[in-house]
Amino acid sequence: MPEPDPKAASPEMSRSLTQPVAEVSAGPAETVPLWQRPRVQAWTLAAVFFAAYCAISVRRQLRFQSTGYDLGIFEQAIRAYAHGGLPVTPLKGPGFDLLGDHFHPLLVVFAPFYRVFPSPVTLLVGQAALTAVAVVPLVLWAHRVRGPRVSAWVGVSFGASWGLAEMIHFDFHEVCMAVPLLAFALAAAGQGRWRAAALWGLPLLLVKEDLGLTLAMLGGYLVRAGRNVSAGRWRRPGCSAPRWRCW
Repeated sequence: MPEPDPKAASPEMSRSLTQPVAEVSAGPAETVPLWQRPRVQAWTLAAVFFAAYCAISVRRQLRFQSTGYDLGIFEQAIRAYAHGGLPVTPLKGPGFDLLGDHFHPLLVVFAPFYRVFPSPVTLLVGQAALTAVAVVPLVLWAHRVRGPRVSAWVGVSFGASWGLAEMIHFDFHEVCMAVPLLAFALAAAGQGRWRAAALWGLPLLLVKEDLGLTLAMLGGYLVRAGRNVSAGRWRRPGCSAPRWRCW
């Protein structure tokens, strides 16, 4: 039986032979429910947890249930940053520079917001926003590799995890800045985007000095993964370009 002539194939058949299987079977984007779209799902979960975190921490502050010591220390430091000074905290002692206690200069990112809204609540809302946005890269990653149901479960499990709940209940701590950095770095590393993972991980050194070990572990993984790619033992997930471009 003679083989069919490729030139005589219909346009629909030609497209089906060249497109990935997922694109052929997925159908038009309009058939995908709104909730199952990755960005909608990710940012919706982030907004829900942001509201929940704010409700917990701000309510405790308004009811005078904050522990006060750490929140007061960081509030004084960020107030000093907001007015162009060093993070001096009288709660720790007269003229005490907080950078002499722990190295966390990334706290300066709160200064512009504190200058507009000079209140400890600004720190609590900022912490809630940073923690909630960490849900986004993990949900997008899970959606890409396992679909909408698993990604929703990942987002809910991460956002409601005990560690994050304890941090929100602990008023304010500088580790809140590490949560989104780690989430974006790990999601990038899991998808084989080595440079992005390294760039997201580097600011961890400015969050607190003890996160250097965490960054070293991340860097070790990236080096090992990069060598595997260079040696041809495996390619970056989803990379169809030449091997040298999959770094």
